[in-house]
Amino acid sequence: MMIQEWPRMWRREFASYNRDKLQKDVLAGITVAAVSLPLALAFGVASGADAAAGLVTAVLAGLVIGLLGGAPYQISGPTGAMSAVLIVLVSRYGLQGMWLAAVLAGIMLTLLGIFRPGRVVALIPAPVISGFTSGIAIIIALGQIDNFLGIKTPPAESVVEKLRYYAEHGITPNPEAMLLATLVVIIMIVWPRFKFGQRLPGSLLGIIVATLIVVITHWDVPVIGAIPRTILLESRLSLGQIPWADLSNLIVPAMSIAALGAIESLLCGAVAGNMTGIRLNNNLELIAQGAGNIVIPLFGGVPATAAIARTSVNIKSGGVTRVVPMLHGVLLLLAALLLAGIIGQVPLAALAGVLLVTAWRMNEWHTIRFYVDHRLKHALIAFFITLIATVVLDLTQAILIGFGISTLIFMAQMSELQISRKPVEVERLTAVGQQFVHPGQDIAVYYLSGPLFFAAARRLVEFVESHDAANTTLILSIRGVPLVDATGVEVIREIIHRQRHGGGDVLLTSMDDRVRLLLERAGVLAELGPEHIFWSADKAIAALGATVSSEPPAEITAPPIMESLLVAPFAEKMETGRPATDPLDRPVTDVMRTDVVTVSPDASAADIVALLLQKGYHSLPVVAANGRLLGIITDGDLLRRANLSTRLAPASDDWAARLAEVADKSMTGANLMTAPVITIPATATLRQAMEQMITHNLKRLPVVDEGRLVGWISRIDILRAIGQHHSLVEPLSDQTGEAAIDGRAITIADLMHRDVPVVSPQATLEEVLQALEQDRRRRVVVVNAAQQVLGIITDGDLLTRSQHAAHPGLRRRLHALVTGQSPAAASALATTETAADLMTTPVITIAVNATPDEALRLIMAHGVKRLPVVDDNGRLVGLLGRASLLRGLLGEAAG
Repeated sequence: MMIQEWPRMWRREFASYNRDKLQKDVLAGITVAAVSLPLALAFGVASGADAAAGLVTAVLAGLVIGLLGGAPYQISGPTGAMSAVLIVLVSRYGLQGMWLAAVLAGIMLTLLGIFRPGRVVALIPAPVISGFTSGIAIIIALGQIDNFLGIKTPPAESVVEKLRYYAEHGITPNPEAMLLATLVVIIMIVWPRFKFGQRLPGSLLGIIVATLIVVITHWDVPVIGAIPRTILLESRLSLGQIPWADLSNLIVPAMSIAALGAIESLLCGAVAGNMTGIRLNNNLELIAQGAGNIVIPLFGGVPATAAIARTSVNIKSGGVTRVVPMLHGVLLLLAALLLAGIIGQVPLAALAGVLLVTAWRMNEWHTIRFYVDHRLKHALIAFFITLIATVVLDLTQAILIGFGISTLIFMAQMSELQISRKPVEVERLTAVGQQFVHPGQDIAVYYLSGPLFFAAARRLVEFVESHDAANTTLILSIRGVPLVDATGVEVIREIIHRQRHGGGDVLLTSMDDRVRLLLERAGVLAELGPEHIFWSADKAIAALGATVSSEPPAEITAPPIMESLLVAPFAEKMETGRPATDPLDRPVTDVMRTDVVTVSPDASAADIVALLLQKGYHSLPVVAANGRLLGIITDGDLLRRANLSTRLAPASDDWAARLAEVADKSMTGANLMTAPVITIPATATLRQAMEQMITHNLKRLPVVDEGRLVGWISRIDILRAIGQHHSLVEPLSDQTGEAAIDGRAITIADLMHRDVPVVSPQATLEEVLQALEQDRRRRVVVVNAAQQVLGIITDGDLLTRSQHAAHPGLRRRLHALVTGQSPAAASALATTETAADLMTTPVITIAVNATPDEALRLIMAHGVKRLPVVDDNGRLVGLLGRASLLRGLLGEAAG
């Protein structure tokens, strides 16, 4: 049951809790509270309530949501995105209506968590999220015009109406208020640039300075006013004042609050999870957000959600457990009780200054620049439409509109069916050792790439009719067609009828299993007949009359017209009498990924680093203007050639610091890339791809067609294809036909590596580093005194979990480790960190006598790269990786 997940999560989190971790949590809690105080006050006012409501929200969110949250790092409270929704809601239905909508939203969030919706945030395209965020930033900034100018105007339901009021009635600004707001803005921008500026948040300093000026000068500017010395505000949700008549009207606003709370919290968890390596439990987080938003209105607060900025402060301050959000709530409560009189003197103009800077920083400027610099028109369209809809319309409508636009753009891109026609020419067949004895009709090969569905299918008919007469024999190679719908089936049938009625014919080749099944159910394959269905285009040509010549082939002066004839050894190897049901005999084009992001050879080092950081790609192909693959750039190349201090880790590194390392370098993709590149042709099989990976110790292979990049295949892609074949009902040894040594079935003992470095949970950071430097796989297993596995530590764990991740000495040693250089001299790191603090746990293990079938199931089910191998007593005896498993599936023992 879900209720049992909380105790298990808390036990794991506090299993090795000690004084050192408590000290980290306390310091992080103080830092987060200092950052949260001005934001809580500001967002309380921006929500249409008051500063006290924002403070109460931050206190209760820290205590309730912090305790129940799905990860130890989430910091929740009032946010800018939520305030943009609430100010409209308050203007329509008052505070009681807003509180009732908050409770309804809390119930919805709780139900979402109970019914386990999964990663709903993954369904929203990145340009939509960026446009939504920028739109909210504009709403927040425009909503602070009153406070910035020191004036008071009637509430409006939208920023458009507010701007119209200013234009129609005119305004008389308060110079003192404008001066205070501007001063806060300047402090927040300039203060962090000083070395000592990190100790006190610029927002808090700005508010302190502005308040002191008002107290000393007695300027007549609006201030926060009295702050109750309690978290149970006099103005709160009351059963006697609930606007039941508006209940039906509040359902949609409540859905907006719930949707926004879910999206922002899960997105925050995804970002923070990348920074810490600790995965957010989405369902528990949604339940926690729901519980918090049910409780908070009863005390007079506004709806809360997780805040990315405050969560990042927590992580960067060294916070370890959920003690941080709860302590931050307690400290804010003490501030309300002890400093209420001082807080009441804070000028609203100072809060406006804080919110203006916050709104500016909310924009994902690096993402926007990326879209502009790389001229990603579709992303920019979705971004600006969502931004405009967010400012002009309801926020929920904005997300739906942005999502709809992105879906339409995606469908338009997907509907671009690529058709390549190549006639079969006798001269070129002769040049590669083929003789052709076909009776005389013209033959053309059509290579199709893309989905053959209603939006694109008719284009195929038009293309065929404009290029070939009805008496032509057509070979349709549909290897690149991932799906066919009813319209696509009708189009194929129409082409068959046209050609046969005109004296020609149609042959189908290279069908995906799903496409084959659909065409079989639709009766197309029966209509064609089995003699018209082939594995590849060259086999179809052979069936039409091509035979192997006994004479040596003439010298080839121009590339042959048939792609399969370019790699004759692969074409010959595909037909060795193995059953067609063998998953390893599938072509790589069935499995490869085609959404490959590339860079040009003249791309700057800064652009390449930004792309790797933002998207988290392991490598980037360098491609010429004609699509030809020139080289590959990995983060290892950046370490070796651009002198980057450590490997890239998306969202875990400081963007500015990482880009600054390469900003002044004139290096381009051509300087950074590794070339030449080991590739696999599009006509190769999975078995051949596996052999290439094992021979050259590669994790992934570019797939090329006549030198042009067409896709990408990795170890996990091959393992997934094998795992999905027959759903592993049959043993893998029966499917591959080779998974045996000397007639004996292969076990994990034959495949594992036995030279596994180990450390105890009490090992120091220095001992962990030394163990990592002994292993080329950059993994250390943590074991107890009985040699039983407790966890695994990688070099990435040190970057994300060690409090010394930014220490130059540690980074130099990790740099040497990744680039294969000699270990750097040991650096003295004064730390009490142990292997228990740094390791990833729990760990999935596998028995030494298990089969490759079982290993594949575990790797696919848990998404791990390596499995510690244990004996019957649970003691570590080896380590099994994906490469070793691939080797076992080919019938080879560990090398």
